[in-house]
Amino acid sequence: MAEKSFPFDAVEIEGTPDRIYFAEDFARYFKQFLRNGIYPNPSTNLQAQTLNSNMVITVKKGAAFIEGYTYANTEDMEVLVDTANASYNRKDVIVVQLDLVNREILTKYKPGTASANPIAPSIIRTSDIYELQLAEILVRSGTQSILETDITDTRLHTEKCGVVEGLVQQIDTTTIFNSYMQTLSDAQADIDGFKNEWQFWFGSTDSAWQSWFTETDLDWSDWFSTAQAGLNCAQVFDFDNWTRLKGMNHKVMFDAPEDGDITEELRTIASNILFASRVTKFDKPTEGQIQTKVTCSDLNVDVIQITTFNADGSIDLESTEVN
Repeated sequence: MAEKSFPFDAVEIEGTPDRIYFAEDFARYFKQFLRNGIYPNPSTNLQAQTLNSNMVITVKKGAAFIEGYTYANTEDMEVLVDTANASYNRKDVIVVQLDLVNREILTKYKPGTASANPIAPSIIRTSDIYELQLAEILVRSGTQSILETDITDTRLHTEKCGVVEGLVQQIDTTTIFNSYMQTLSDAQADIDGFKNEWQFWFGSTDSAWQSWFTETDLDWSDWFSTAQAGLNCAQVFDFDNWTRLKGMNHKVMFDAPEDGDITEELRTIASNILFASRVTKFDKPTEGQIQTKVTCSDLNVDVIQITTFNADGSIDLESTEVN
């Protein structure tokens, strides 16, 4: 029949109604002034969300309109995501599918194929099947949970899903969706750029620091080696200065610890605690030399100074540490 109009009341002719209408007639009628998509309210209508940090996704309750047919999910639905590939990422999708052969509309999970550059499954739109894509899911290699950041909400993408609109005012949400995705992409690019700059700066700074530290350590070692003798001598001469400290008792003992030796002790007057001692030995370690050993209780090293009187009248001083 080239021309068709409805609805009109049927008139029985010989017991048979002369007007018969089918579901496709009503679907064709509604399709003329309602476009495909999800209903905009509430904002969580058929939204895919993560659940309890695992491989289960929740599709919130809601409704959709596809090619003149209506769909309603009255309770939140749980969707189990397939196990992740050990080596490669995968992209899956969740769709609302109109199936005219089976006369039903259902929410379905469509897993993709894991690869180095994964591609999400295509949306099917034929004479018998029509799909609205609710979300795209990135299944990271080896993961055991889906994060919110792994879910791309495609409900506002006009080409993939969109929002149900009336005949009077049609709203293309593709621009809004693309703007949102571009903003997200730009933000991620800024973050990646900052991260790369920071890693470059840290690498160069760490290398420079290590070089400086090595050079400084060598310089310090050289300085310490050359200055050690002077420091040792300073400790020997400091004993005479310590004897003048207020609160110190300077005690001198002859023939101690051996005959001919001189032992000096500095003790605190208040508590008689040994602060420092100096032992002087004559003709030690050989004849014509004087050995002086200074010990300070607050330091971790003793200093032994050897004074040598040479035949030409010169005097040599040699200081060494004893741990």
